[in-house]
Amino acid sequence: MGKKTKQDIIDVAKKMFNERGFDNVSVREISEALRMSKGNLTYYFKKKEDIAEAILESNGMDSFEISKNLEELHVQFNRMQQVVMDNAFYFGYYTQLANRSLRIREMQKNVINLIRMNLLRSFHFLSKQGYLIEERFDGEYECIVDALMLNIIYWIPYNRMKDNDKESTFTEHAWKLIFGLLSDKGKSEVSIDKF
Repeated sequence: MGKKTKQDIIDVAKKMFNERGFDNVSVREISEALRMSKGNLTYYFKKKEDIAEAILESNGMDSFEISKNLEELHVQFNRMQQVVMDNAFYFGYYTQLANRSLRIREMQKNVINLIRMNLLRSFHFLSKQGYLIEERFDGEYECIVDALMLNIIYWIPYNRMKDNDKESTFTEHAWKLIFGLLSDKGKSEVSIDKF
């Protein structure tokens, strides 16, 4: 019963956090939605941040791999976008959650470093395969990867603040950001028009 109850708490809390925002949901409201006492809920999770930590442990961002071709890179961008959409509460409160929980901050740091490193490795590999041009200056790929990381982390709050009716996706934005790095071979495989 314990594992199912814990997973039920995680699922319900994530849904409520995504719908209403992390700060707008209380532990009491989560327990009421589950028809359990607040005391029973706090047996599994002492505070709301503990629930957020459990959600983040299973969000899938730490499984980002090196892309060996442009299709794999496209799949990775789509996966990153899906993780962000599935965890809107987290990305909407990214900085605040890091300030509330040392464990969340450490998870963020580990995931960022992993994805960043694997994106850089992907870019260098794709360059050797002829899909990307060589760096025009030292650290060019690193600058683009940092821009991609900032985009994915702050995609949700940034889009909430924009006065723009046209909705774009992170994947679309990512390809437009790296399009200038594509070689002729890469451009022949990626049509910017499809975004």
